[in-house]
Amino acid sequence: MEFKETVKRCGIVMGLSLVGVYLLGLITNLLTSSSDLGVALGLVLSGAVAVGLIASGVQYGRAVLKAIGLLAIVFFIGACGCERIGPGYVGVMVDMTGTNRGVLDTPVVTGWVFTGPNQQVYEFPTFIQRYPWTQTPTEGSEHDESITFNAKGGVSMTADVAIALKFEEARIPEIFVTFKVKPEAIIDGWVHDRVRDAMNDAAAKYEAVEILSSGKEAFMKDAADRLRPILDARGIKLDSLSLLGSPRPPQNIAQAINAVIEQTQASLQAVQKVAMVKAQADQQAAQADGQRRALVAEAEGRATATLTEAKAQAEANRLLSDSLSTNLIQYRMIDKWNGTVPTTSLGGATPLIQLPTKGN
Repeated sequence: MEFKETVKRCGIVMGLSLVGVYLLGLITNLLTSSSDLGVALGLVLSGAVAVGLIASGVQYGRAVLKAIGLLAIVFFIGACGCERIGPGYVGVMVDMTGTNRGVLDTPVVTGWVFTGPNQQVYEFPTFIQRYPWTQTPTEGSEHDESITFNAKGGVSMTADVAIALKFEEARIPEIFVTFKVKPEAIIDGWVHDRVRDAMNDAAAKYEAVEILSSGKEAFMKDAADRLRPILDARGIKLDSLSLLGSPRPPQNIAQAINAVIEQTQASLQAVQKVAMVKAQADQQAAQADGQRRALVAEAEGRATATLTEAKAQAEANRLLSDSLSTNLIQYRMIDKWNGTVPTTSLGGATPLIQLPTKGN
């Protein structure tokens, strides 16, 4: 009889434990609901379960009371928690029940955080994070997250984009209250939409060919300038917004743009060729002019030298002529004469040396 009674009591305890676990789960869901009616029903059900357990304990003795106590301890410990917030993160503490349920105004700093049965912690990063939104599944999400926008004239284009941003630590509770989701969901949802809007607004000022060539940097700067104040208003700081590769226009537009680019490049090459030919001609003309100037200078130099030489010779002749006199010539002749007189002279010939006579 005693063995049967023990088995019976154990069966009752196990049955009550299973029912208690189910009821505790139901009560927890009701107490953590956002509805005041749900919380009230949870409280009523908790009271009913407590009364029933106490009544069962009175009827079946200490064993049931011990099981009830053990179950209550297990429930309380399981409902409490301890979480670790890593470096570079802050936590947002949320009260799930009571009149003060909601987000606490002050974020939880790095370290271990103990939570009560009615509390939950959400982690937010405070460092700069980079998120790529691409068409290919090998980077970022496995789904197509590329940005679609319209250039001037309604030309539809898609682009792979990377954004770098951070959450303002002091405003993280406000951010959580606004969006009520984890940070990844905020970035992949709301921020992604705002980037698309900013790029659409900026692209309306540019032709598709500009976005694909020289106007790419100006286009992205314009989009970032439009996006920055929108994110600032929500407590999110934009660090950078950039393209990953070139935007992708429709196939027919891409062919037309490529043809325009090829023509532009050909025109630039023609202009460069003309400039090169002109430069070569200018160089040859400069060389010819330099050679001409050199020849002229050489001729002028020779003429000047000849004239100078002629003037010098003429001056020398003049000086020589002025220095000659009859007496000097006679003296030179006598100085060179050996004293021999010609034995024959023609009639009327005048002797070379005129000897002085009386009176001379």
